[in-house]
Amino acid sequence: MLKKSLLLALPSILAFLGLAPNFNTTSPAAESGITPLQQLFVAKEIKPDLERVGIIWKAGQDRQALTEQIKRASASTGVKVVLVEADEMKDVAPRFRELTRDHKVQMIWVVQDDDLLGQDVIKSFLVKNATQALVPLLVPNTEWVDAGGTVALERVDGSIKLVVNKKAIDAMSLTVPAKYQERATYLAAN
Repeated sequence: MLKKSLLLALPSILAFLGLAPNFNTTSPAAESGITPLQQLFVAKEIKPDLERVGIIWKAGQDRQALTEQIKRASASTGVKVVLVEADEMKDVAPRFRELTRDHKVQMIWVVQDDDLLGQDVIKSFLVKNATQALVPLLVPNTEWVDAGGTVALERVDGSIKLVVNKKAIDAMSLTVPAKYQERATYLAAN
């Protein structure tokens, strides 16, 4: 009986100690079941020389818990993460250029498909410009891969599955690690 009580209390104890992930509604983990650490780890496996990742997200939203998860993931993987905010559509292009030119990021990570970045015109801009710059896009869902994003991660039956844009990954000379080959879905998207 005591073991069962401890097991039931374990999530609360871990949260109290700050050891449990915070799966709030602003976390990509809440949507996909995949933590920022897992996403960065897979990104580094796909692009082993990865040192810098850029994130563009909508300004004005409380992402303190998510930002902390990303910082811990960055420290654990050794990948520097550069965060920039965009207030509205016209801000996305300058933020993209800031990331690729000033910070020389090697991958753009679209953490969330929100009402700014989820717009078709923004998706199209990011896909087109990232592809031209040979900067892979780690995207939040299959819809983005269909639009031309490089790779999305999903949790299926407890394991991570990759959804890969075959054209994009080939154009950027990237490879899906052998351990994900069986669990990868290849789309011949844009």
